[in-house]
Amino acid sequence: MGAYERLYSLRILHDYFDGAVCRAVQCRPTASGAELMRRRGLIFKRTADNEWTVLYDPSGSGPDIGADRLSFELQLAEPDFVLYTHWPTFRPDAAYRLNLPSGGGVLEATETIVPSEEGRTIGSGFCVATLTPTEETIGAARTGTPSCCTLRFHAPAYRWEYLFLTESDIVLDCETLCLEAVDGKSPYRFTAFEQVQALDRAAYRTTSEEAIPLRESYGFRLRLSSSTGANRPKRTLLRDVQPPIPGRHRSAGPEFVRQICGL
Repeated sequence: MGAYERLYSLRILHDYFDGAVCRAVQCRPTASGAELMRRRGLIFKRTADNEWTVLYDPSGSGPDIGADRLSFELQLAEPDFVLYTHWPTFRPDAAYRLNLPSGGGVLEATETIVPSEEGRTIGSGFCVATLTPTEETIGAARTGTPSCCTLRFHAPAYRWEYLFLTESDIVLDCETLCLEAVDGKSPYRFTAFEQVQALDRAAYRTTSEEAIPLRESYGFRLRLSSSTGANRPKRTLLRDVQPPIPGRHRSAGPEFVRQICGL
């Protein structure tokens, strides 16, 4: 038996995560896939945080070209996946399937993962991915350029809505309020404040002027400031205003994601 080498890899990206390294979806062989790989002398190995690889022995017989169907399960590792993934038709309890291209390539996940007519058993993944190795697959591996399929997910974009709640005896002037980046590096701007009622208290509302893609981290921090005149320095009312978290608060509409802050 010789040294094992890469035959085929599956890499999963999601632009919500830093570096697009998706931690929300995991991969493992199905029971039948694991048995077939055992009989063919193949090894399944996780080779990165978001990458899984089938290894083969170049000196062995390898897979039966065009006949073997290697199957894998895609599983959700984070329940909040549905909140930060742009996939309006996705149902976490439904069954899906994916045909992996034998030569690799880049796939848009929500376009290539499709509903499956087969039922889903308890504890199984949401999607069964199938690979049929071909001469192209083997040839690429033997020349040192093994095929890799990159599966890409994307995050939705929302306008951010902030409600700043005050105590009953505190009144603020909307014209003096400003939500801004601490270091001035935010690429996003917010609307003028308006006073509203929320949770039976006075609240001050502002929204981003444009939709902002959801991200695990944004690279900037916001603060709430107040300025009473051109010759007076701004006064910081809230030093660290956190970004909205999808699903935490009910927002004003489907295009918004809301954050509620106390003053």
